[in-house]
Amino acid sequence: MINTFGVSTFGTKRMTQLLGARFIPGAVLLVGVFALSSVTAQTLAPICHAKMSAPIEVVSSHQRNEAGTKAQPPITQDQGFDWPDAQISALKTDSGYFFFSIDAGTHYRQLWHGQWVGNNNSGSVVRTAGTLDNPLGSAPPVDVVIDHNPDPKVNPHNCDPTKYPHNFCYTYIGGGPVYQVPRDRVGAGNWLLVYHAEYNDPNYYLLGLGISSDRGEHWTDIGEIIRFNMPFSYQGSPAGAAIGDPPLVTSPDGKYFYIYFQDWLKDGNFTMASVARASIDSVLKAAFGGEKHYAAPFSKYYQGKWDQPGIGGASTELLPNARYGGGLNVAYNSYLQRYMMLNSDSQNYSYAESIDGQHWTDTVFLGMLGYVPNIAGYSGPIGLGDDPNILGKEFYVYYTQFRGPWPGGQSVKRFTLTCR
Repeated sequence: MINTFGVSTFGTKRMTQLLGARFIPGAVLLVGVFALSSVTAQTLAPICHAKMSAPIEVVSSHQRNEAGTKAQPPITQDQGFDWPDAQISALKTDSGYFFFSIDAGTHYRQLWHGQWVGNNNSGSVVRTAGTLDNPLGSAPPVDVVIDHNPDPKVNPHNCDPTKYPHNFCYTYIGGGPVYQVPRDRVGAGNWLLVYHAEYNDPNYYLLGLGISSDRGEHWTDIGEIIRFNMPFSYQGSPAGAAIGDPPLVTSPDGKYFYIYFQDWLKDGNFTMASVARASIDSVLKAAFGGEKHYAAPFSKYYQGKWDQPGIGGASTELLPNARYGGGLNVAYNSYLQRYMMLNSDSQNYSYAESIDGQHWTDTVFLGMLGYVPNIAGYSGPIGLGDDPNILGKEFYVYYTQFRGPWPGGQSVKRFTLTCR
């Protein structure tokens, strides 16, 4: 199989399934639209004027491999530590940081410390404890699967693929972006995670939510929130868009979770950036407010309204003339008082800005960090203040540098982005 960028796939995993979608050769002519009161698109311009530093390596391939030998529960397949298979995100602790991403390897069922763990499936949630200069740290990585919900009706597709008919169960489920519930909210102190799930025959991707009450030692699936507009079909074509594993972003009024993704439309086209939302109160109440835990419904933004279902609804293209895209990561920048959308396909890095999270500036090209076959993807911004999910005048962007067959020679790098 050949992925979107013409790069040969490795094993059963596509190297770019979370990286991005499309690169159209030529000049960067991305047109954003801004429509607050009578303001026109021409009046909204990027104000960051970003400067990107030279990348440095923060996790070598040797460090990755060594960490895999210490992972808990132990890795049960011979492919090694397939980490990070998505962008790295972070939460600050009293002594450093927790970092999160995915181990793409198959996690076979095994008896560990008197309990059965694993799900005979690919993907997981990996939690490491380290520093901004060493995200792996020295402690064993916690590498756990997202357990199915006690109520099978919540998500019947999170199941053991060795026990059910072909393409009924996901063939991959894992996540990374974590939201820590604030003290004044339902579920205070618990963690809420966005996961990426997929079927691999044909390739089809979707997003859901998981919860943890023990700081990532265990995760429970609470259900899907986003599926493509194009429905899944056992006899269908592979997905033409990579939905990614994006974070939850708080809306400007503080009432909603926004989530950004690439949508595959029923007409066969796909968007570079779409958005859906759900009220924060509804999400937290459904996830933590009762005996049963489930995902509140999200609504996609379509033609000026939030009236399309997150599961299968249509969505509007937020970057209608984009030539670069993929790997969407949106975060609020307190220095700019704007949202920033960091984009990375397997090679090209760019960003855009927004005041309201719906209407965006032209995208600014930052540079090329990879090339076929040594691509660079899975980028994620991390702020340097008390909340790593809030960016500032200066912040870090972490990414994976691919060198040769996955997962042996890959390393994690970062660059500094400074707004001038």
